[in-house]
Amino acid sequence: VRVRVLVDAFGSSTLPGEWSAQLLEVGVELRWFNPRPLLRWSFRNHRKLVACDARRAIVGGFNVAPEYEGDGIESGWRDFGVRIEGPVVAALSRGFEAMFHAASLGHRDLPGLARFLRKQRADLHKPAALLGGPGTARALMRQTLHADLKTARRVDAVAAYFVPSRRIRNLLRQVNRRGSVRVLLAAKSDVPVSRWASQWLYPHMLASGARVFEYQPQILHAKVLVIDDVVYVGSANLDTRSLQLNFELLVRLPSAELAAQVRARIDADCGLAKAVPMDWAKQR
Repeated sequence: VRVRVLVDAFGSSTLPGEWSAQLLEVGVELRWFNPRPLLRWSFRNHRKLVACDARRAIVGGFNVAPEYEGDGIESGWRDFGVRIEGPVVAALSRGFEAMFHAASLGHRDLPGLARFLRKQRADLHKPAALLGGPGTARALMRQTLHADLKTARRVDAVAAYFVPSRRIRNLLRQVNRRGSVRVLLAAKSDVPVSRWASQWLYPHMLASGARVFEYQPQILHAKVLVIDDVVYVGSANLDTRSLQLNFELLVRLPSAELAAQVRARIDADCGLAKAVPMDWAKQR
């Protein structure tokens, strides 16, 4: 079996040398994305993907690390992912190929990767892979997300790091006027400053009518969004870094049945969370 592994140099910068040596010894093709120290933070490969034979894939928020071992309730981080079969897996595999070949971000690698990202298209009636990267406001991932939010009547979001742009905040306020918005966020976070930034938005969100919950048992790391009967799942957070700087991955899955299943999962997690009260700003 041919095995290729692409590791983000920033996110895995603390790995010991023997970790990669063991993989190389057994024939794994290993590459580090953006290995140059000065640019690691600026351009990250934040995607989480396993693709097998271009037929099956797993996407979501999961990293591969010991802290994920557990159910996210009694132990381990709480996260979310989906196993996918079908034509969209071929698009995910092509995305991996493009990233793998451009891992060093050298001058010769960038034009091909840029062309790949620019030529992406999404049929909104079918499952679609949305592969984001540093780019303009017309990037496919943001365009598609904004288009769905413009007409939505119900939004349920689970976000490990929730610092949405002004544009997305305005769109969520408009959804509240037409219907409802529910957001499940982290009470415990591996990035405390992100949680503080999210809390700055609480009064504005509550005033617009959104229901906000904080997940209590363990660190919440999930990234999932249900907009009416469409499910978005992948690695992207609802923040500017994910939608404009990082190399990210979202899969858009239009399915009323899947949307109902995911909302049932969110209902269960909200049962393990605390609702943020309307007078939170006075109590904080």
